[in-house]
Amino acid sequence: IEAQADQAFKNLYAVVKAAGMGAENVLKITMFYLKREDIGTIIAARDKYFGEGFRPNSTALVVASLAGPQILVEVEAIAAKVR
Repeated sequence: IEAQADQAFKNLYAVVKAAGMGAENVLKITMFYLKREDIGTIIAARDKYFGEGFRPNSTALVVASLAGPQILVEVEAIAAKVR
């Protein structure tokens, strides 16, 4: 779970940067995961990329399954760029 959570937030951070934004532009993050006890690991991964200074609103949802049996965590986000 640690490697998947870190990779998920690393990928999200890269997408935000590629769009010309920073962590401060991320308004909301939703985290989907399978085991309630994994929340600490997932929050630590989130904070590694999106915890410095400004932390976006977050929702964490324990779900029965994800897109495939090998997937332990999924992350989605809403970001906005001021023009």
